[in-house]
Amino acid sequence: MKAKAQKATKMLGNVSVKVQDLMKKYPPVFENSIKKEYYEKAAFCHRKQNGIVKISRWTFVTERKSPLCLEKHELEIQNVSCFFSYEEGKKDEKIWWLNFADENLFGYYGSDLFAQDEIQTFEHPLLGSVMEYLDTEKIPEMPSKTEEKDRTTPYLIENIPYWIRVNVNPILQNGEQGNFYGWRFSKSSKEAISRGVSIIERDWKNNIIAMAAPSGGKGEYSQNELIRLMETVLVAFGAAVKTGNLEKYKKTIIHTGNWGCGAFGNNKELMYLSQIIAASLVGVDTLIFHSADSDILEQAKIKFQNIQEEKLILFLENQHYHWQNPDGN
Repeated sequence: MKAKAQKATKMLGNVSVKVQDLMKKYPPVFENSIKKEYYEKAAFCHRKQNGIVKISRWTFVTERKSPLCLEKHELEIQNVSCFFSYEEGKKDEKIWWLNFADENLFGYYGSDLFAQDEIQTFEHPLLGSVMEYLDTEKIPEMPSKTEEKDRTTPYLIENIPYWIRVNVNPILQNGEQGNFYGWRFSKSSKEAISRGVSIIERDWKNNIIAMAAPSGGKGEYSQNELIRLMETVLVAFGAAVKTGNLEKYKKTIIHTGNWGCGAFGNNKELMYLSQIIAASLVGVDTLIFHSADSDILEQAKIKFQNIQEEKLILFLENQHYHWQNPDGN
């Protein structure tokens, strides 16, 4: 991590838990019968799996002598048309996948909901166990909250098992394309689910960044909303780079997408731009957007290139970004 950015993030707490303990002592609890059925199949398949899951919670260092200004570092930006496929990187690369978190960490994993957060926790069902573990053990400074009233507190989850592959748009027997994203999940046919969901049999683990986007805003973004947004992304991305550096990885790669642009109603260009800025500031090597609006992403990249020595929040204020209507998933 770059030295200046490193001072902006600090760890609140961390803990390591055995995979077997998560499965046996803190099993996920599913109200949705489809999720429960597939979890039980996957858990049986991986009943002997071992490993250690690392959980850490981070926050922004508010005791700063000067406001954050942009210090650009080389950053590769990609846009791919698919949802997260969780491909593995090279040995010297630390790969992270974004969780579009609610303020309650993985809070709706067992419900009928099936937006990005709930899809990812279905694919990695022991993320539900992580929430159950934190709620049960009540570790100081580690409640299952990605934000509190006075601060942003993203979580990093490392080495979480990947057990279930999901394609929310499977090709059905009649040749049509299905769709069980969001509210459609609980109403989908058995055929659509069976064609779009499969158990992964091999040992496969991923690293997750859980950070909550701003929500509930109207009109033009206020200065406080912009500050909170940038603090959130800087903490989360900065913690990811810092973790990778401590483990001697040479590159940090973060996979993201339309974070906060659905049910939370955020402005797409602002959400793209905030992530690009933060990734550059903390020293991320590659930022990969999935299914981003290519035209809006290009505009965000142009805005990023045009930032001069202006203070960061002032620059964002001068763009006059407005909240959008939530899509309801």
